[in-house]
Amino acid sequence: MRIRGRFLVVMAMIGALVSMMSVMPASAGTAGTVALTGGVTTDSVIWYSTVAGHKTITISVTDPDANILTSLTTANAAAKCTSGVLVDFPCTLLPEAAGVAVYTTPSHTFMEDADGDDIPEQLLVRALQAEATGFIASGTSAATGNITLSANLGALSAGVRKAAHEVFADAGTSGTGVGVTMASQSTVPAKWSPLLAITGTTCDWDAQGIVVKGTRVHPVTFVETAAQTEIVQGAADPMAVSAIGAIKTAHFYKPGTVTASYDVTGTCGTGAHSSTLTWHEIGTVAARFNYNQVDTIASTKVSATSSAHTAVPLAVALTETGAATGVFSKTINLTGTLAEHNVVSGGVNRIYASDGATFTVDYKDASPAATITKTAKADLKAPVIALVQPADASFTNVTAQTFVMTVEDPASSGGKAAGLATADVDNLVTKVLGAANGTVSAGLTPLLIGTNKFQTSYSQTIATNGHTKWWICTKDKVGNTPIFTGNTAVKGAGNHAACTTEPAKPYEIRIDTVAATIVTADTETGGKLTDTVVSSKNVTTWTANTGKKAAITVKFDDGGADDTGFAYLDTATVLLSEWTVGGATPSSFKMDTANSGTKGAYLVFQMGADQATDARPYTSTLVLQQRTWLVTYWLNSVEPVAQRLVLDE
Repeated sequence: MRIRGRFLVVMAMIGALVSMMSVMPASAGTAGTVALTGGVTTDSVIWYSTVAGHKTITISVTDPDANILTSLTTANAAAKCTSGVLVDFPCTLLPEAAGVAVYTTPSHTFMEDADGDDIPEQLLVRALQAEATGFIASGTSAATGNITLSANLGALSAGVRKAAHEVFADAGTSGTGVGVTMASQSTVPAKWSPLLAITGTTCDWDAQGIVVKGTRVHPVTFVETAAQTEIVQGAADPMAVSAIGAIKTAHFYKPGTVTASYDVTGTCGTGAHSSTLTWHEIGTVAARFNYNQVDTIASTKVSATSSAHTAVPLAVALTETGAATGVFSKTINLTGTLAEHNVVSGGVNRIYASDGATFTVDYKDASPAATITKTAKADLKAPVIALVQPADASFTNVTAQTFVMTVEDPASSGGKAAGLATADVDNLVTKVLGAANGTVSAGLTPLLIGTNKFQTSYSQTIATNGHTKWWICTKDKVGNTPIFTGNTAVKGAGNHAACTTEPAKPYEIRIDTVAATIVTADTETGGKLTDTVVSSKNVTTWTANTGKKAAITVKFDDGGADDTGFAYLDTATVLLSEWTVGGATPSSFKMDTANSGTKGAYLVFQMGADQATDARPYTSTLVLQQRTWLVTYWLNSVEPVAQRLVLDE
């Protein structure tokens, strides 16, 4: 076990050591180190982005040499004490009186602790009037400023400074502190305490019972403030005995300036109803030590440069994270706007970033002299989503589907990128027709198929006909997310923050297990198809036209509302030879298109001759045969003929 007691080094020995040091070569300091935090490390590269939560670079320099020890007289030149042979040594006055073993420093913590064992270096604890030095013991802490000695130091009373005198009447003007003067005083700042003996019970202390006046001395700065008063004994009925130190001044007073006044009330008289006071100067304990405070590293020693804007490096001043830590830090934020480079916002400076940019932080260490460098890079690219299966916007009557896509974080610099976390590619979202929101799959196991590239698959049996939309909510390790709103949205990309909400451009599979039927009421003689071009696409629209008697219109119901994912008829499956109307085979046919206002529901046959105006079918039957619809129909009492139509895939 380490012995925590230490003895004061003799002043002569200190002088000898100093003289030895003057001829010893100076040793180099501890080399500093630079660290960048707040980013993500992938492939030995630290990555950042301009996304909140990933755009802040915390620059940290660890360099114990940059932590400067402070003397008690550095900020307060007058903070000096004299005690016996120790003359004008830097000191602070401890709040506790002499005669005890436990003390606290009034305003300084993190005392010098070169070896980090929490035992203060160069600590001297001195009872000034007694000219005695204490031994440090267990319980002393450099970090907290607590001091524990091996034994009580000095004595509570440094001596009687006003001999016993009886008080049975006011002495001096009430509250002024001027009535009696201490007969003798030492040469150090001290607190004061009266010893009280009482006779009788009818003499009381009034509101300004005992008041001390003098030049007050601040225990740390040693600033003197003249003509200060304080009440040490207020109103009391009756007077009470008091031992030395029981009541005392809260402040230290300059020697040779202390007086007191008394204020009594009630029935008082000499020898019968009075108080006898003896004034004691309280023993003062002072401490000498060096201490640490929060230091800084000047901006002339630290710079941050972006390869995207090398002309204007950022000068970065670092602040110590705490007294004596030797760690100095500052944050800067990435910005994708060039005009914001080297512009402070919210107290934080900003550095311009483009994708793949390199950030170089340099620290000029003074001892040993060297420039220490740390680098990081910017990844501003969002993951790329690619569809594997099923084909987007395709039709099928297969309800068991396996959704497969790949997600890749493209390289930003040197073939490297921040990368993807499996937790950001392990869920797919599906939304069936009529659902308010999507449903997130259970946790999947994505397959790593390349550098920063995963394949994710999810199998699901879908019982709801119509379109099923699906997407993935993904981001890379530094928060870059594919665009999921507006016209520029990435196909298949969802909102990582609201994953079940349908994005602007989900993938879609259209499931249709419902047989198409002929709409009898809308199957009639006549009908007209008009071809136009809309947005560079051919559009064929059906309109009623009873004047076209050589035309027969057959309308089909695909089983669902328009544009909900139910399949349209495929004209490639219509064979004229399989159709007869009134015993005649149509000469040609045409359908409106799915992108028209009539939604691909109308099949128009052209006959060789005009038909009767009441020529219309009476019934229709559709039977599902694998992926082919078998249509049996009756037109104008003709024998039934089988016609096969398949859904448009």
